[in-house]
Amino acid sequence: MRMLLPLLFLLLIAYSKAQKFTPPGDGCMVFIGQDLEAVGGLENFNQGYCDYFTIPAGITVYHNLSPGDNSFGHFFEGLDGLKSSANWGAGESNASLYLQDSSFSNSAIAIGLSFVNHEKEIARGKLDNQILELADWIKMADRPIFLRIGYEFDGWEWNHYIRKHYLASWNRTYCLFEKKKVDNVAFVWQSKGTGTEIETLEEWYPGDSIIDWCAYSYFGNPDKTMLDFARNHNKPVFIAEATPVREIEGLYSNTDLKSEGLDSTIWDQWFESFFKTIEENRDVIKAFSYINCDWTSQPMWNINPVFSKVDSRIQVSEYVTRKWNEKINQPHFLKTKDVVWKY
Repeated sequence: MRMLLPLLFLLLIAYSKAQKFTPPGDGCMVFIGQDLEAVGGLENFNQGYCDYFTIPAGITVYHNLSPGDNSFGHFFEGLDGLKSSANWGAGESNASLYLQDSSFSNSAIAIGLSFVNHEKEIARGKLDNQILELADWIKMADRPIFLRIGYEFDGWEWNHYIRKHYLASWNRTYCLFEKKKVDNVAFVWQSKGTGTEIETLEEWYPGDSIIDWCAYSYFGNPDKTMLDFARNHNKPVFIAEATPVREIEGLYSNTDLKSEGLDSTIWDQWFESFFKTIEENRDVIKAFSYINCDWTSQPMWNINPVFSKVDSRIQVSEYVTRKWNEKINQPHFLKTKDVVWKY
């Protein structure tokens, strides 16, 4: 059996499965997402984050197990954007391009796997072939993969999962990966963040034995509940989605980093709080993924009141670029150059 372990993390992982792919000490891995244009660094996508900053420790992509559904004219077959390009209204995706480009040969991948409307089918084994196809792809990828199954399970308004089928889907997916002996995957359980009580988290939790990381989304403000939950269960935390959103009592303000003068205000109001949250919780927050995109240009989001005024691309602001570099170049924020993966 081939084991895929980061050399720097080897001793910690050897002692506890609960700490799989967790950096030692106060290290925190930097990921960037969430579409090809946002990440950049590729021949045909060369105006994104990776064209201006150090290649991160990982990148974030999205796939689905929702065959037959559609989004903004894209009809899902299942695992869309895994082996070929797909666009469902939120930018173009193609995870395999990162495997083919040497710039990303040392980067981990975080996969957001949605199965909205299909959790019952998964639980009953009707989509096993697609799950096994994903397992094969991950095994072939030869790098750590963070698999966020049914992410933002508590986003009742947009995901509306049924709990018993959701939990059964989690368990079935885990068992199929075990059957395939996929060792380079960490199973990540992600909440939407603020607003879910710890009792609800416990009710929806798949269980310590099949969860490697807890995770949550960080848009408006920190989520202390998930941090406490993860500590109680001895799990590291991945801030799996983060982008600046400014909201007061349901009203959303312009958060366009291209706006000269406003960019410094956005930094003070959102970025400072974001990094403070990480720094004050270094014992448990071990990775974050920043969404570096122009939300206003993507059909899925330009009609969404939360993101319709957001351009979170760091490179469009000289001020934010300077401040970001000051933060991100601190030694505990790990990029691809800081991590050696041992196969």
